[in-house]
Amino acid sequence: MEADDKGNLDMILAKLTSSCESNLRVYQENAAMYDEGLVRSGFCLPQKLIKLGLHHLSATSKQEMDQLVALDLLSGTGIVGVALKEAGFTGAIDAIDGSSEMNSIAELKNVYRKITQLVIFSDTTLPFDDDTYDVIICSGGLSIGHFPFEGIRELFRILKPGGIAVFNSTHFISSDPQLLALNAVADKLKELRDEGKCKRIDEIKLDDAFSNRFRQHVTDYDILHCYSK
Repeated sequence: MEADDKGNLDMILAKLTSSCESNLRVYQENAAMYDEGLVRSGFCLPQKLIKLGLHHLSATSKQEMDQLVALDLLSGTGIVGVALKEAGFTGAIDAIDGSSEMNSIAELKNVYRKITQLVIFSDTTLPFDDDTYDVIICSGGLSIGHFPFEGIRELFRILKPGGIAVFNSTHFISSDPQLLALNAVADKLKELRDEGKCKRIDEIKLDDAFSNRFRQHVTDYDILHCYSK
């Protein structure tokens, strides 16, 4: 059973492309087994990001944390929302994802205040006001066909001044120019820092975010980013 689950997860990942529409179909068709596959693969990225974000969160008391509002960006089946609550976050959590099937599963977990369904493209304006969120988490979503890193400017637009954004970027080993282009996310972040749109707080190189088998085929390492505005 465990080996089959890992195989199924690798099969899902292998179907993902640079097309948001194509990836949406993959997630719609495989939403029911997604959680189980991630758990059995040893996927630990959400927990790592949450630990980093909460470490740098300015709230120093439960009363302060109760007033915070977080956004789970590309929330999928709600794994991040659950992990955030389990880690002790007591504020409200909103979510946004393009898959209705995954959103339905996430809703059953009762951790989100509101779930917004939206497929995000590089030029998408997120449906939130400026300076809305105290915390933004994007786990595994900063990628082609998901949340394009060209749109990361939107993440900082909706983050409150002094708020915390945590997300990962993946360094790819590939002959595919679209994948290799993602390795330039550091340049995009530097551009935004130079414009005064964000501030780098912490970065951690992580080698165990994905299953070893998946990593050997596609990626070298991940960087966990913690930014403020």
